[in-house]
Amino acid sequence: MKRTDPGIISAKIFLRKHVAEVEIKYDRKQYSITYKNSEKLNYKNGKIHKNYNSWIQNLDRGVQRQLLLSSNQ
Repeated sequence: MKRTDPGIISAKIFLRKHVAEVEIKYDRKQYSITYKNSEKLNYKNGKIHKNYNSWIQNLDRGVQRQLLLSSNQ
């Protein structure tokens, strides 16, 4: 993960030969995860490798976990 601008983080996941890149936009009240790019995930016409969504769900759970931890401090 890399902060690219205020309120924007670029994130990449590398799994075997697959690469997925997303952009996370955030502010104090909300965040969104948006597809940015991929390699070897057969992205075409809005469709992508079947595992992509579970990877993004794992990322989302990780973000939520960190937000919960930081709010308890």
